[in-house]
Amino acid sequence: MDCSDAEWASYLFMRDNPLGEHRERWRHTYGCGQWFNVLRNTVTHEVTEVYRMGETGGRNA
Repeated sequence: MDCSDAEWASYLFMRDNPLGEHRERWRHTYGCGQWFNVLRNTVTHEVTEVYRMGETGGRNA
């Protein structure tokens, strides 16, 4: 792939950041090291659901 530094930076870092509930993958880096999924509100930062990798969340999945 041939692109400028600005194009590459845009590809890596510029994305939609919708307001409201968003499903994310987190890693418990300084604890057990496991990955897990959360449903988090991007406005309030409230986590409303946590579930294991490979599972489908119950709310709005």
